[in-house]
Amino acid sequence: EGPDSHDDFKPKEKVELNEENIMKQIDDWVKENKVVLFMKGVPQMPQCGFSKFAVEILKYYKIDNFKSIDILKDPLLRASVKKYSDWNTYPQLYVGG
Repeated sequence: EGPDSHDDFKPKEKVELNEENIMKQIDDWVKENKVVLFMKGVPQMPQCGFSKFAVEILKYYKIDNFKSIDILKDPLLRASVKKYSDWNTYPQLYVGG
């Protein structure tokens, strides 16, 4: 790491989700980002029609700077977001915490 190094090129910190930290991590994502979309897939390749539609709505309103989280990547995450929200379907959109 030299003087020419930029933060954009540093490795991203990867959070390992487990039973002890999952609810806090979800809460942190929701509170630290203006718009968070828990979805199936990613915005560039949604894995269900409802997730695709949610992304299309955000694009329509020119909301490009949102955090998306693919709940299909981790069964614990998928189950925990349902507990966090007390809502059992996806996508789930959080605006303003």
